Amino acid sequence: MTKIYIFYLSFVLAIFISTITIGQVVVFEDKFDNYTVGQQLACQNPTIWKTWTNNPCSTTEDPLISDLYSFSGVNSTVIKQNNDIVREIGTPINSGTAEINFQVFIPAGKAGYFNTLASFAPPNYAWAMQVFLNSTGVGTVDAGATNAASFSFPQNQWFPVKIEADLTADSGRFWINGSLIHKWKWSTGTFGSSNDKRLDGTDFFGYTANDEMYIDDYNIVHTPYTAKVSSTTIGGQWNSASTWLNGNVPVENQTVEIVAGATVTLDGHITDRNSNTIVNGTLNCSSYNISGSGNFVLSAYATLLIGSENGISLTSATGNIQVTGIRAFNQFANYIYSGSTTQNTGNGLPASVKNLTINNFASVTLSANTSVSGALNLINGNLLTSTNTLSLGTSITNLGTLTNSAGKILGNFNRWISNSSNILFPVGTSATKYTPVELSNVVGSGTFTVNAIPGMHPNAPGSNLLQMYWKLTNGGLTSADLSFHYLDADVVGDENQYELGRYNGISWDILSPISLNTTSNTASIAGINSFSDWTLGEDGALPVELKSFTATTIGSKVRLNWNTATEINNYGFEIERAKTSTSSLLVWEKIGFVNGSGNSNSPKSYTFIDDNVSSEKYSYRLKQIDNDGQFEYSSPVQIDLASLSTFSLHQNYPNPFNPSTTIQFSLPAALNVKIIIFNLLGQEIQTLVNETKEAGIHEIIFDAQNLNSGVYLYKIEAGSYIQTRKMTLIK
Repeated sequence: MTKIYIFYLSFVLAIFISTITIGQVVVFEDKFDNYTVGQQLACQNPTIWKTWTNNPCSTTEDPLISDLYSFSGVNSTVIKQNNDIVREIGTPINSGTAEINFQVFIPAGKAGYFNTLASFAPPNYAWAMQVFLNSTGVGTVDAGATNAASFSFPQNQWFPVKIEADLTADSGRFWINGSLIHKWKWSTGTFGSSNDKRLDGTDFFGYTANDEMYIDDYNIVHTPYTAKVSSTTIGGQWNSASTWLNGNVPVENQTVEIVAGATVTLDGHITDRNSNTIVNGTLNCSSYNISGSGNFVLSAYATLLIGSENGISLTSATGNIQVTGIRAFNQFANYIYSGSTTQNTGNGLPASVKNLTINNFASVTLSANTSVSGALNLINGNLLTSTNTLSLGTSITNLGTLTNSAGKILGNFNRWISNSSNILFPVGTSATKYTPVELSNVVGSGTFTVNAIPGMHPNAPGSNLLQMYWKLTNGGLTSADLSFHYLDADVVGDENQYELGRYNGISWDILSPISLNTTSNTASIAGINSFSDWTLGEDGALPVELKSFTATTIGSKVRLNWNTATEINNYGFEIERAKTSTSSLLVWEKIGFVNGSGNSNSPKSYTFIDDNVSSEKYSYRLKQIDNDGQFEYSSPVQIDLASLSTFSLHQNYPNPFNPSTTIQFSLPAALNVKIIIFNLLGQEIQTLVNETKEAGIHEIIFDAQNLNSGVYLYKIEAGSYIQTRKMTLIK
């Protein structure tokens, strides 16, 4: 079965490790990677996993190990109708705080169910809570009452689940995808009646015929009870007695917990934190810091407001958190930079965070590449990426969300996009210059990066040009409409005569038709499928020399075709050729000349036939010469005449690919050619070609945007010639 990998972007550390906090003991962990795919879970590990009736290997109750989806590693377990699997702790936990964490994936239109057990001793058992994950993407939880809360959850995407039982305080909490859904008194059980105040495991049950729920990275952790000072559920200022339960302001050797839902604000430097400081709610550091010999833990889904100019650091005596013990900043936490002077994020900010908020008029600078899996909130001020990149979203199924109130990004901003409209890149060239780019009518899925750069483009030789440009980098989109926003302060020349130019690495392409609005300062163009550097300038300021250059075969000859959009002072083109079959060093020779069109504002087409060739591999390039003797070379094109005497099916390129790739083949004679795409099960996916082709080299484009990631086969049939190759699609 084809493996489909679905990741959050670039997690360097395992998710489980990053969610364990100080003082916690790992009771159990299973990533399901050490089992045989297609075999039953309890049948392979009956001492750990039990079916409800304690009947391992039951074809009804015992679920299978799957490699179709996984959060980490290669496997997960899938719960379908009548599957009923229990992870029993054995000796129930009855004090301290226990957590059950696992990842869930439910395909669109499917459903799932699980419950948490306070005790499991068949035929006697007691449920602490139960959760229904319905096919509509809406779930309900019974905990302390029937239908105690409802919530939404993502489909076709992994999301984390956490059940927290504070057995000392008799409190339960249920989290979905980083959001606290419900709190209840643990001992009231599922429906509000009396229940055991303990934790004994989890039951995953295939409740309906429509159930299909994948489980991965399951773990149980326990924090033994220790004396600690906890905040009230409201919080307040650190040094205020009303902030803490029983009115006890923490002293140096006491463990401190800021509970979920509470906000505690530092009202001075805290210099004696010699024990654990655990933030499960919100800590507003303002301009103060916490120091001492203790440990600091920012838990998953907690929030840290950072006011220090140095942000947060992993080890140094800078930033808001300066304890010399462990500093654990969780990647599922929320980070808010709210200083009043310029700030750096600091190396304590994880490479991937749940939510990132910029609320600093003076600006914040990234200290490293940073990915936001949830929400990016630009409230006030500028976010400078420096040489780094800020990314929003982690995959085509988790695009992230952007809120832009009064901020902008200076530098590289990367976003995940999937067949969307009105995608904003709120970029600028300086603290006072906002020059965003908008994408609409997007076709395809992948990443897209925008950077607005001050100053005239270095490869634009004219003078009446916009004094800034945009660098666009495509990572999978097929096409999109573009809208560029510029400022009057950057306009040089007659703005009404501006054209939109795209630099292709050699010369400038003038794109048309465009919609230029000099009142709103926008330039828009539709249906773009090639992305690089863009700017605006007057007619003639961006001399376009070469629009395309190709080499094809005509029998045993080579035909070169090239096109220009406009020409300025163009004397002509020298055609140069080099053999590439015998040496990696190219020796170029002039083989012809074609006159240019001098000055032209309309597209021109040129052709040259090379009939002095043999069965070799050749490279060709153009030397464009101006009337004043200046010249410029084109990028070379290659053609392999050695393959014309034989059949061949070349390896696709690029490979791996997303979403399209090129397949090239050659024929020694005119024949009917069929090229078919198959999956690894041998099922026909698509017929790319089924027609007569002339002798020579041919290539076709295969667009796989509607297919899932995996390995596919492509086969050619031409007369008696049959050849099959593999290609890999990674989304």
